[in-house]
Amino acid sequence: METPSFQVFSGRFLKESGIKMAVDEREGQVARKRILQFVYFVCVFCIAGASLFVYGAWWKRYLDQRPDLVVAKPYVHSDQVPVEVVLLWREQVVHSPFGGRVRYPEGPGPFYAAGKDTVAMIDAANGKTYALTVESPGYFVAGLDGMEGRWGYNTLWQGMSRFPKVSSLKLISEGAMLEKGDPVGKIVYQPQPLRALAYLEAVSGLEEEIASHRLYLKKSETALPFEAEIRAVKSMGKVVKMYLTLPFFPESLILSRKENYLLYLGERKGVVIPESAVFTRSGKLWVYHVEGDTSRSREIRGMPLQKGRFLVTSGLSPGETVLAHGEKGKEGVIRIW
Repeated sequence: METPSFQVFSGRFLKESGIKMAVDEREGQVARKRILQFVYFVCVFCIAGASLFVYGAWWKRYLDQRPDLVVAKPYVHSDQVPVEVVLLWREQVVHSPFGGRVRYPEGPGPFYAAGKDTVAMIDAANGKTYALTVESPGYFVAGLDGMEGRWGYNTLWQGMSRFPKVSSLKLISEGAMLEKGDPVGKIVYQPQPLRALAYLEAVSGLEEEIASHRLYLKKSETALPFEAEIRAVKSMGKVVKMYLTLPFFPESLILSRKENYLLYLGERKGVVIPESAVFTRSGKLWVYHVEGDTSRSREIRGMPLQKGRFLVTSGLSPGETVLAHGEKGKEGVIRIW
């Protein structure tokens, strides 16, 4: 027979074993539930990822078949390069042989004065008025810039540095008191050719201009070009210095010794398209030309312009259609509508 103590021990053991089994079973259920949740989320993630992938592939194919298109438009481009020009002329300062108050009957100028013409009047302290005349004809202006006698070809042609700054012309006031020998202005002799020195960067097409001994300049983008004679040229690296003769010499030019012009290298005709439509392949320029519902790569020639545009000088005609984004394009069937 089993003793009471053994019965008690057996009961406790069975009870504890039952509790442990129940706990293990509950933990197993929790673990299985977590595994099922993990598998569920993985499946949902995979399904969502696969859906996004399929949708992305469909959307890419949709966009590939319906790319942005642009139409080539006719365009004329003027090749114009900024040129810094300094002017050279023969001049003479006009001095007053008397002291007194100066007057300018013709105004401060500039104006043309023939030989023996009066350019200024001096009201002397003795009450007399003296007329100042010029011996030789030329453009007179009642002012100086301080460069008289120091501004010339021999100084400015040396070296390859940029031209020095030019002081502005300072006019002599009407009624100013002058001492004997003070300047009343200057005369720029006429007739004489207007010479100039030009400083510019070496650009494509400049060699042809130099070889022809002619240079075409413009005062502004909308002005007509004029022809200047090239008298001498020297260069260093990408910088070119030229000695020129300008075709005209209006009196207004004597107000400043420096002018800004545009070097005109002619016009290039073609069509303009967005620069994004052009791509490179094997060192050449290409676009995807669209005809009907098919795109085909086509080689072109041209040059980039400002504001993201591209001038095609060979390979496209006005009205032809190309893909707007060449790097993303490809050959094949496209859907325009």
